Amino acid sequence: MVWPRCDQKTCVKAIVAAGLEVLVVENVLEGDQLRTGVDAVQRKISDVGPEAVVCVLSTSSCFAPRAADKLLEVAQVCATVGVGHVINNAYGVQAQPLCQAICAACRHGRVDAVVQSTDKNLQVPVGGSIVAAPKPKDGEATLVAAINEAYPGRACMAPLLDVLMTLLYLGRSGWLAALEARSEGFNYLRVKLSEVAAQHGERLLETPDNPISMGMTLCSLSRHDTDDDIAFLGSMLFARCVSGTRTVPRGKTQQVGGLIFKGYGAHYDSYPVPYLTAAASLGMTHNDVDVFCTRLNKCFDDIRRKQASRTVTASGATEQTG
Repeated sequence: MVWPRCDQKTCVKAIVAAGLEVLVVENVLEGDQLRTGVDAVQRKISDVGPEAVVCVLSTSSCFAPRAADKLLEVAQVCATVGVGHVINNAYGVQAQPLCQAICAACRHGRVDAVVQSTDKNLQVPVGGSIVAAPKPKDGEATLVAAINEAYPGRACMAPLLDVLMTLLYLGRSGWLAALEARSEGFNYLRVKLSEVAAQHGERLLETPDNPISMGMTLCSLSRHDTDDDIAFLGSMLFARCVSGTRTVPRGKTQQVGGLIFKGYGAHYDSYPVPYLTAAASLGMTHNDVDVFCTRLNKCFDDIRRKQASRTVTASGATEQTG
């Protein structure tokens, strides 16, 4: 399976669990954001031959600074060489730009299936997913129909019931209002997080092709010998009931599914700056953003006091030694 790199363990584990080999395609750094190496996807397919490739697994929604894959270009490559194409649209249903990109890929290229989570998109408990596919040509069976026939029917129906009840409760107007509120909340989060970044000498990463997640640099917390304070910031936020953020240091190495990834978490071997991510998801309010930014500010201040204390202690020890 040809896979443009996305540093989420589930992707690799799913491929390996299916008994397939992962052919990793590294992303391309464009400014601050990471995009698909379309030429590299073509080369991977050519190297092993199209007949040996089950599909290309692309990603639409992911943590910044990785942006959505170039879905249309990848779909056109798959159509040309006759290789399947599955899109991991984890939480992209709530973002209009991602839905539009998927539709364009379906119309002008090859897309066999689009997979998305119910919890991230429909505000229901974790446990369900939705598999969708483009309308087939006359006489052709859909992949969704094949999946339904293969399904053993032993799972709990609770996720289906949760989705049905939620959609009936929201209705068309409620669903559209929720989507509009999420989009507006993304803009609000961007403004407020920019203010926090400016207070601490940091900046937001420019990732215009990611409409859900954003990143803020953590350069002022990084020291020459270690990025321990960056990892500590993540644990401080989690202890203060801030979930969903990720702090990503530079140079972390991680093994997943037998593969070694450098710079793991950043979707790239050598991303130039450490950073944290924040996302605007369905159901988030302005108050949620304000509370997050207040707690982030407090964590920054606490870490700086600890850094100052360590500096004073180290200076004293040096004087005594001298």
